[in-house]
Amino acid sequence: MGEMIEFSHVTKQFADNTAVADLNLAIRAGELFVLVGTSGSGKTTTLKMINRLVAPTSGTITFDGKALGDFNLRRLRWDIGYVLQQIALFPTMTVGQNIALIPEMKKWPRAKVKQAVDEGLRSVGLDPKTYRDRLPSELSGGEQQRIGILRALVARPPVILMDEPFSALDPLSRTQLQDLVLELHARLGMTIVFVTHDMNEAMRLGDRIAVMKEGHLLQVGTPTEIAEAPANTFVADFFASAQRSPLSVAVASLAPYGTAVAEAGEGPGDSDAAQRSGASSAKSAPVVSGQMTLSELLPELAESNHVTVKAQEGNFELSASAVLRYLADNEKEQSK
Repeated sequence: MGEMIEFSHVTKQFADNTAVADLNLAIRAGELFVLVGTSGSGKTTTLKMINRLVAPTSGTITFDGKALGDFNLRRLRWDIGYVLQQIALFPTMTVGQNIALIPEMKKWPRAKVKQAVDEGLRSVGLDPKTYRDRLPSELSGGEQQRIGILRALVARPPVILMDEPFSALDPLSRTQLQDLVLELHARLGMTIVFVTHDMNEAMRLGDRIAVMKEGHLLQVGTPTEIAEAPANTFVADFFASAQRSPLSVAVASLAPYGTAVAEAGEGPGDSDAAQRSGASSAKSAPVVSGQMTLSELLPELAESNHVTVKAQEGNFELSASAVLRYLADNEKEQSK
């Protein structure tokens, strides 16, 4: 697999601030590559240099073996999809018109554009008849971001840039969209460069991860390589902090937020208390192990909205809203 994007001794300075310092980095064709770091690490500046939103102060960047500066700017950006945290849908255009923007600029035939819009909507789990003529204001945040992803990839560009696209969303929507990105990447095979400050997200998504700090590249490796052999104490601490995330807790520890239910398999003779606690509704809920982590559970909750947790201390039913209450309480506790 060859290099799709290559940085060679790239530096970017803004006045007296060096945002990126002597960056040497190769991103392979077809991989999902994640740039991760805290605020001010240089990850977003690095991303923006790929589609020439930011010009390097020195060094060279090549795209598919050709210097970025040698490309026609409009055509370069047509070949690079871009998804932002701030959902940049045009508010007076329908969902279908937003998605069709690049294909129409490329002068695709009208029938091909309509087919691409409808197939794209179905690919991100949205019914074309329901969503094609809606305005962005009629969509939830997660739905808007689905449209943002679809607009970036509908013309099948070889590269998609994603700049913290899910950080403003609730945990369930974020997990659902992470799953969508992984599914689309596996199916379509484009190169994705994904920026995040969240090490959990980086470890979940990345084929390889680049850890940055204050403009410097500290380590590049697979999630396993970074977990097992961090390059220095900063990378080790950054990874460890992700492991202490509320999303890394065992689901069994969320029992206070759930509703106790009878043991799975109990019949009509269940106690009245168990029936009142919601055992009957739990029969149709997926059953999960209390030993799984919350981050592993979120995709299940995104599909079914509630699960039955089998825990050593007793089974309980857990809903999506209960998980959100737990996360809100954890956030309050951490901010004290």
